[in-house]
Parts: sequence; structure tokens; C-alpha cells
Amino acid sequence: MPPNWYQTMARRDTETVAAYAEWLGTIPWQLFATFTFAWRISDAQADEDFKAFINLLELENRSPIGFVRGDEKRRASCSVSESGRHYHVLLTSHLFLDQQMITRIWREYAGSGNSQDSARVDPYDAKLGGAEYCLKMINETEGDWKFRNLDLFLPGYEPAKSNTRSRRRAARNQGRASTAI
Repeated sequence: MPPNWYQTMARRDTETVAAYAEWLGTIPWQLFATFTFAWRISDAQADEDFKAFINLLELENRSPIGFVRGDEKRRASCSVSESGRHYHVLLTSHLFLDQQMITRIWREYAGSGNSQDSARVDPYDAKLGGAEYCLKMINETEGDWKFRNLDLFLPGYEPAKSNTRSRRRAARNQGRASTAI
């Protein structure tokens, strides 16, 4: 039986989410994370902080990070309390991603919060529907999704246009993938 959040979605939205989740299911995800902010933050600043977080993570990990990020924010209503900007994220790399390192780096950008931690990072389990959860607000006004480096982790992906840059990037990635976890 699908979870409650899935049952409240319009049929068209569940079909969209299911199709994207199936496509994303071909990627060897390592972690599922929820990242919040310890203070109010604008959407633009939250996005900038997340980009800086991923850049630092790639630098410390010495490998590109692939991610899918579901953006969420809710206004208060009679049945639901307000929820500030937060992210549900699937993460992968050709190298091992350390949960404690990711949590530490996120806290540098988002704080640690008083009542709850700003980072929850768990090993990815495909049976738990992490891709669907990341994308659950894909068609909502306050929802969005972003991704980066998926082409490096999609099995059998070939770029539509082959140029010097794409060949060099593919060769670099192939070298990393050969030393993968």
C-alpha cells in the first residue's frame, strides 16, 4: 500500500513521479538525505548554499557527486503546519560517501538547529521509495527538483554530441569508475 503522501497526489502526478523514479532507479545511489536549515532562508540563498555544499563535498571526496534533489516548502493551512525550505536528496559517487562527512559539511552551511538536526543522512534502500519521496512535489507550486552529474552514473549513457570536452569528461569519469567502491 502506498504511503499517505502518495495517496493524496493527483493520478497524473503519481504517474510522472513513478516514471522518473523508474528512470532514476538505474543509478547506484549510496545515500538518501534530508537537509533543512536552522534559520529562515530565501529560496535563492538556499540554492546557493546547496551548490557550495556539493562543490565542497566533491572537493573533499575528490570525485564528482551525482544527485537528485527534491525541493519542498509548505505554507501553513488548517491541516498542515508550515515547513520552511528543505531538500530530500539522493546522492552517489564512484567513491564511498561518508555519512558523517556529509552531515558535518551540511551543518557548516545550514547550522545544526536546536530542536532537530539539519541533516539526516541514511544509506539508500531502493525498497523505501527514496526517489519517489524526493520527487513528490514535482508539480507543486512550492516544489521543484534539480539534479547534477546523472550522466556519469546512468548505465549505458552516451552523450548526444561528442566533442573534446565531453570525451575528456567521459575519460576522467571512466578512470574514477574503474577504482570505484
